[in-house]
Amino acid sequence: MNGRVVSLQVIRGNHADPSFVDRVRAIPGEGLEGDWHRGRGARSVLLMHAGDVRDLGVRPGDLREQITVHLPGLMKLTPGTRLRIGPATLEITGECIGCTHIGEHVGVDDVEAFRQALQGRRGMLARVLEADGEPIQIGDSVEILPA
Repeated sequence: MNGRVVSLQVIRGNHADPSFVDRVRAIPGEGLEGDWHRGRGARSVLLMHAGDVRDLGVRPGDLREQITVHLPGLMKLTPGTRLRIGPATLEITGECIGCTHIGEHVGVDDVEAFRQALQGRRGMLARVLEADGEPIQIGDSVEILPA
């Protein structure tokens, strides 16, 4: 199963709006260059499937993900699964659990109903294992690597 990068966002500070970028450099052991989540280990990068973003009625970046991918089955990947995203290798560390304030950030009327709707669709957290110095770009392929 392969996919592609459809949107890239960098969150430059706590509660900052995402900045949309065409490319971003992944830094092994740290995360994405210029992103506020850099250095958070297992929680450095959040990936979301574009279909879930669409079905939830939000836009890429609204849910604070840095990489929006077209990769059906993303939410079924298990921790330890490695993905090759353009020139970088990321490792899935677990599912992101919908926080209590994400609905407020998005501006929905019923924040609790929105949080419930996110269950099983909030995205997958990852860390950067390897990168060759070249940036991840919109349109890059996403490949699930063999175990």
